Amino acid sequence: MILSRQESTWEVRAPAKLNLCLDVLRRREDGYHEVETLMVPLKLHDTITVISEPPADGGLGPIQLRVISPQTGSVCWSSVPLGHKNLVYRAVDALRQAAGIGHGARIQLIKRIPAESGLGGGSSDAAAALVAANAAWNLHWNRTRLEPIALSIGSDVPFFLDGGAAVCRGRGERVARVHHATPLHVVVVRPPAGLSTLDVFQSFDSKADHFRDPSTISSDPATRSRRITDAVSALIAGKLSDLGQLLFNRLEYPARNLTDWIDRLAYAFGKYVDVAGHAMTGSGTAYFGICRNARHAHRTAAILQGHRMGWICTSQAVSWIT
Repeated sequence: MILSRQESTWEVRAPAKLNLCLDVLRRREDGYHEVETLMVPLKLHDTITVISEPPADGGLGPIQLRVISPQTGSVCWSSVPLGHKNLVYRAVDALRQAAGIGHGARIQLIKRIPAESGLGGGSSDAAAALVAANAAWNLHWNRTRLEPIALSIGSDVPFFLDGGAAVCRGRGERVARVHHATPLHVVVVRPPAGLSTLDVFQSFDSKADHFRDPSTISSDPATRSRRITDAVSALIAGKLSDLGQLLFNRLEYPARNLTDWIDRLAYAFGKYVDVAGHAMTGSGTAYFGICRNARHAHRTAAILQGHRMGWICTSQAVSWIT
């Protein structure tokens, strides 16, 4: 997280993320899923600004949230929830309750990360809002105190409290940072259709086979865990070809059963462009490819633009280490 201040306004950039590897181990008794995933943040980011509001007479100060597009000044993704349903609102309200204060906040969210994409925009925004409100209200809470609130909002939120690549386990709250990771140049495509994370996990639970190609991704959890360990080594060593061969996402198969866009994107990345590897991120529908350098990424994006695959951007991963 990059936090800055201008007078009474606190600003945080909230990065998107990619899951280079994503394993779902089991459904837990609490209803969540046990996961192991290698994640990297992207330069693609939303921006959160927070201004503290004093408590109202005899009550709580208001929490006002405005979500806008940087291009038009209006909401850029129709599926972005507003008000109490937005994770930013919920995160700030939860922090206020935990701190036992009456202050409110004026929050502006500039939304660049597409919703229902698996890019983690909502979770990153929530983490950014926690960091900004913590500063605006002069709470001075450290990560240890913020983490339980982050986890109560969403499983990916603790990952975004710090910067850089990480292997996340449990629900996602056990974050092991990957140091000295090689920067990656990527192309990201979000097709016209999005997917609900809940729907994808429900589809996962209902399917016996969760793999695009069972012959190349073992059904043994220990083997998949070693695959993630190998991917970490390749990421640190900068071995893009090896890393590309190690990408996998256990949610990709159930996502394919909910939309044909995953198959269409996999076909396009395999046929029209030359990338080190490609896969779906998170619960989809965004899909990404690892490129050799920035020029290769821009050239790849231009080719995919010609095939009308949806929203396309180039970005760099592993660049937000603090």
